[in-house]
Amino acid sequence: MSQSTTIRMSEFDVEGTESLSRTVYSAVAKAKGVDPLDLPPLAQAIDCDSLDKFAAQSSDNVTFSIQFEYAGCRVTITETEVSIDSKDNS
Repeated sequence: MSQSTTIRMSEFDVEGTESLSRTVYSAVAKAKGVDPLDLPPLAQAIDCDSLDKFAAQSSDNVTFSIQFEYAGCRVTITETEVSIDSKDNS
């Protein structure tokens, strides 16, 4: 059964304690219904430092879309949301 999880960027605080890469990691675990420790390192799919720096430096008037595959999911990040589309049964 596939599941989707969407996190609105307004719910994600770049100034807060959780980085965008950590938010993606947690959202994938939630979409797949697994413990985060059961997932492979996110760094196998994307450069986490670059992702976090990009998110921190993005301004309100920038439109963007980043998409990549991670742990059997399609991850899509835009200026307004992070969407996780889980395509497998795990």
